[in-house]
Amino acid sequence: TKFLRVDGDGTCSWQVPPDTNTQLTLKDEDDFTSNSDTAAASQQSIKAYVDTQVGSISAAPEITAVATGSIGANTAVQVNSDGTVSAVSQASPALGSVREFNGAQSRRNSACYNKTDNVVAIVYTQSSKVYIKFGTVSGDEITFSSATKIVDYDVSNLKIVHDETNNAYFIAFKRESTGHGFFNTLTANGTSFGTLSALGTFFGNAGARVQDMIYCPWTQKVIMAWSNGGTAYTVTCHNNGSSAPTIEGGSGSGLQYTNDLGGSNEKQASFAIDATNQKLFISYNIDYSTEGATRILTVGGNSISQGSALTWYTHEPDYIKTVYDTTNNKLIITYTDGNDSYKPKVVVGTVSGSSISWSNKVVIDSSGKTLWPTIAFNSERGKIDYFARDDDDGDDMYYVEIDASGSNPTCTTKVDVDTSYNAYQYTTSIFDPDTSSSFVFYNGDSEHGDYFSKNSGLTTLTAENFIGFSSAAYTNGQTAKINVVGNTTTQSSLTPAQRYYVQKNGTLGLSPVTPSVEAGIALSSTKLLIK
Repeated sequence: TKFLRVDGDGTCSWQVPPDTNTQLTLKDEDDFTSNSDTAAASQQSIKAYVDTQVGSISAAPEITAVATGSIGANTAVQVNSDGTVSAVSQASPALGSVREFNGAQSRRNSACYNKTDNVVAIVYTQSSKVYIKFGTVSGDEITFSSATKIVDYDVSNLKIVHDETNNAYFIAFKRESTGHGFFNTLTANGTSFGTLSALGTFFGNAGARVQDMIYCPWTQKVIMAWSNGGTAYTVTCHNNGSSAPTIEGGSGSGLQYTNDLGGSNEKQASFAIDATNQKLFISYNIDYSTEGATRILTVGGNSISQGSALTWYTHEPDYIKTVYDTTNNKLIITYTDGNDSYKPKVVVGTVSGSSISWSNKVVIDSSGKTLWPTIAFNSERGKIDYFARDDDDGDDMYYVEIDASGSNPTCTTKVDVDTSYNAYQYTTSIFDPDTSSSFVFYNGDSEHGDYFSKNSGLTTLTAENFIGFSSAAYTNGQTAKINVVGNTTTQSSLTPAQRYYVQKNGTLGLSPVTPSVEAGIALSSTKLLIK
């Protein structure tokens, strides 16, 4: 066969066409094993291959990894640094080691926690001077800054509280040489010293006693209770920046009591606050020794109004310490009973409007006289951490946990923590919500400033290591299949359309903890879409 070719100059010639016998080979291989570059695949084999490959992809995402330890079915799972996986878990609560915050005399200790900067602030006296330190928490240890002297004379009734509105500290005290009451503010600056204001006077005569101070979140004010030896006052404090702070309405104004709240260390009053219901409580020893009572205070703007004195003990309560239990919605009052060898006791109040119903009084430790107690409320566990010195049983610093979930409080058996000294005093405590740990500070061995902690149980959960939920139960060393983001997991008692968070022990909750780790959204009461 030939074809006629016409060139550009108009000449024509017959030409032989190229070889046309080359043909593609057709293959019908469902797995494409030959991998030929000259063969075509049949329609049937292409479809079979695609179906096989798509069928091997799970519609619900999952991964496989070797299990470290046992993992229950539908359990929150974390990936470990070696690539294995394990169940998210939390250890039992534990007491920390005794450590120093100051290697010298540390008296009149008072501490607070700055939630804005995640910093512990503590003031104390050393050789008749007032110093302040700031620290950051890691585990059961606090790394403190160097000390800064803020007052150059001896004081008593030293108190510090954090003003969340202005991210500053209020510091109040009584000057020993004159008995006058002073206070000032210090701007917060992380673990560095900020700007100290001029010194203000809240009482310019002898007999001033700082009872307690607390921050009131709904009025964004610091509330101070103080007395002058005959009349007690509860007042709001005004932060004036670098100028001296003032009492709202002038010195001596505010809520007045017709009886003295007491002023020695064992007879000072104590604040507790219910921020949800906007109630402030002050508990105190009436006229030093006759009875213990609580007043409900209503705070609005710069004004404070008081309820009647609600008596919870008719004898001689000393060392009154209070907190509000936000888990069980109860007022917790601990004290030492002067009518019963000064044994430590606890009474719990349930608030209803302007009245309080009281539980039975429960002995915290029956071994004898207790001195220098301090308490902190652990909001993660819903329990009260009680620290004190046992004056009749080795003078040790000890710990007890108080549970107010029942109609009457219950107490664990005391644990002696610091047994190296016999004159522990000047205790103060804080709760760090970022690590869910309480810390107690005190004048310890050789009069050095010591402290230890009580945590809520360390967790293996971090902000990065949660990957999903196990699809079944696995033992150590088995290959585990983990349902990950986009898949679902079977749970129980869920509320549909609610967001759930992984808790420190691997369970699920509606509120985030630290670290905050989202688990997913509930599709039904038993199904969670993993996020």
